[in-house]
Amino acid sequence: MEVIITNPTGADGEAYVYINSFSLSDNPLIVHKLPIPSYNSYQTPRFAIDTLDEIYVAGTIGLVFYAQGIEQV
Repeated sequence: MEVIITNPTGADGEAYVYINSFSLSDNPLIVHKLPIPSYNSYQTPRFAIDTLDEIYVAGTIGLVFYAQGIEQV
């Protein structure tokens, strides 16, 4: 998976990405309080998840998120 976070507003923002994992004892943080300056984007490196895992993306008002991935076996 990878997540792209875009800030189309004129105000700086912060983003968070973490995994709700059913196979691990803790929930890994991918991004925590990442500053996203106005009119900029950030793309996470690719990371692996299990089939039942859930990705949570949050941030300040106005940020746009896009998560994508391909199944590999």
